[in-house]
Amino acid sequence: MIIKSLDKIYSKKLHALDEVSFELSTGINGLLGANGAGKTTLLKILSTQLSPTSGDVYIYNKSIFKNQQTYRSILGYIPQEFDFPSTYKVEEVLFFLAQLKSISFAQAKKEIAFLLDLVGLETKKRNQIKELSGGMKQRLGIAQAFLGDPKVILLDEPTRSIDIYEQKKILDYISSLNDRIILFSSHITQDIEDVCDHLHILNKGKMTYTGTTKAVLEQLNECIWEYRGLKTPKIESATAKII
Repeated sequence: MIIKSLDKIYSKKLHALDEVSFELSTGINGLLGANGAGKTTLLKILSTQLSPTSGDVYIYNKSIFKNQQTYRSILGYIPQEFDFPSTYKVEEVLFFLAQLKSISFAQAKKEIAFLLDLVGLETKKRNQIKELSGGMKQRLGIAQAFLGDPKVILLDEPTRSIDIYEQKKILDYISSLNDRIILFSSHITQDIEDVCDHLHILNKGKMTYTGTTKAVLEQLNECIWEYRGLKTPKIESATAKII
């Protein structure tokens, strides 16, 4: 996937993306940046939920905006906030979305059982959305993103509000999907380091680094230190200087 000169201008004072160009390789790509760097805006554009002010995105040499229906058929996406009408049941949400993706009932049943187990919601499948905690809704959002074996998966801070045990299961599963294009957005450097082969760093709407995760960690090898005070250990990192 090739992202070419993306601009997104909301107003004179808010230039969310500024000439962003990079390439998403097959495998797991990390998108790292502080809050407000433009990560969510970029993912909304890549999901065709939002149109850029200028620039384009190409997959298989075709613009995703001129071929939205075809592109969306191979896309899985979890936004930063996932919700659904409160009276729907967990299993109903997934079957409904599977139908929108033209997945057969038999295949949907098989996939949904696997995904509910993956995200730890198998015992909640008949619960209504209004009965779920924020973390459970987030896990449901992750499950629906993987429906239909998508070839492009966009994950906007997928592990937020999720407990450590469930995070590990989900991150391990994401790590196994290196035969497709995955963009994993986070401001948590540890998540990116654990699962991502390639790294793209946004800072104030500009792409400041694109390359391998290994290379940027090697650059920081001498720039990370630990300071222990009298009360609470505190870790300082030079990563902030890059992002």
